[in-house]
Amino acid sequence: MNKKAPAGAFLLRAIKTLLLDNKEKIKKENVMNQFLSKVLFIVGLTFLTVMQSSFAANVGEKFGDWLYECKATGSSQTVCAISQTLISKKANKQVLRAMVSKNKKTNKYTLALIAPLNISLQHGVSAVTNKGNKIKLVLKSCSHKGCLAAKKLEYKELSSLKAGDKLKINFVLNRKKISIDLSLKGISAGLKEL
Repeated sequence: MNKKAPAGAFLLRAIKTLLLDNKEKIKKENVMNQFLSKVLFIVGLTFLTVMQSSFAANVGEKFGDWLYECKATGSSQTVCAISQTLISKKANKQVLRAMVSKNKKTNKYTLALIAPLNISLQHGVSAVTNKGNKIKLVLKSCSHKGCLAAKKLEYKELSSLKAGDKLKINFVLNRKKISIDLSLKGISAGLKEL
C-alpha cells in the first residue's frame, strides 16, 4: 500500500498542476481577449470618426453658389446652414441673404431670408421657383442688419428648390416691387451636408 500512496499522490499533484496550468492559461487568454476586444473597439471607433469627418462638409466649403457655415448657439450647440449673399454692385452693400438650415430633431428644413430695411410689412416676402412653386415666408423681425423672413419648408417646397435653377425673391421696398433672382446651383449637394 505504501507504493500506491506515493503514486496516487503523484497522480493527484499532476492533475492539480494540469488544472491550475489550464486555469492560468484560460485566465491569460481571457485577459488577452479582453485587451484585443478593447483595442479593436478603439480602432473601429477611430475609423468611424475619421470616416464620418471625411464625409462632413467643412465650414467655408462651397456647393455651387451656396456656402456651408456654422455658428455656435450655446456652449455645446452649433447650428449649420448653407447660405448665399447677394451684394449690390452699385452700392457694394448686402441686398439679400438666404440661408437654409436643418433641425436635427425634426429633420425639417427652414428657409430664412434677410431682406433690406424699409420693406413693406403688408406685402411681406415671397419666393417662387422657376418651376412655379410659391413659398410664402413670414416676417419675423427687423434690425439694423435687415428684416428676417422665414418658412419651415414642406416636402413639396424643398423638392422644388432642389429641382429648380433660380428662386425669385419678391418684396416691396420703398413702395416699389422688387424681384431678385437667387441661384439654386449647388443647393441639393449643400442640403445633403446639413
